[in-house]
Amino acid sequence: MRSALGVLVIAFGGVALADEKEVIVAVEPAFALMHVNSSTAWGGGAGLDLSYGVTDAVAIRATGAFTGHSLEATTGGPAGTLLAWHAGLGLTYTIDIVRVVPYIDFAVGVMGTERPAPAGATVTNNQLGVEIGVGVDYLISRRWAVGVVVRYHAFLTALSDIPVYFYAGPRIAMHFGG
Repeated sequence: MRSALGVLVIAFGGVALADEKEVIVAVEPAFALMHVNSSTAWGGGAGLDLSYGVTDAVAIRATGAFTGHSLEATTGGPAGTLLAWHAGLGLTYTIDIVRVVPYIDFAVGVMGTERPAPAGATVTNNQLGVEIGVGVDYLISRRWAVGVVVRYHAFLTALSDIPVYFYAGPRIAMHFGG
């Protein structure tokens, strides 16, 4: 086991050495899809993730994103742009052994949508939501990391509607302190 860990450390360029009290700010351009009226609306946008290390593996986090989605005309509403957003607070658990840092995250917060309705009106829906995500970062240096993140969001009142809001994309992170 020790030799396998040694091979991983050599292969991936050294130990990452994350620490408590480390602040990470990440920008996440994203591809997203949203489930609306029995159809799927594709789109894109961006998110921001801010975390603070409580231990070397657990961080508290604030997260948010905004995306726009193209809607086709359906029996549930007219064509147009669906706007979706989320903001939440949660936890991130990292497995920080080498420069490749996988993690899982969880947040509870508010999700909102705004979409066109007949006669030029809009329908706004803001509810409590939950987010579960996985990702992996590669530490370019002690300060900078690049990676990819995939997150699934659901309204707490509609957990059985799949997919509610799926969000995936690259991630650029800057590390401070620690």
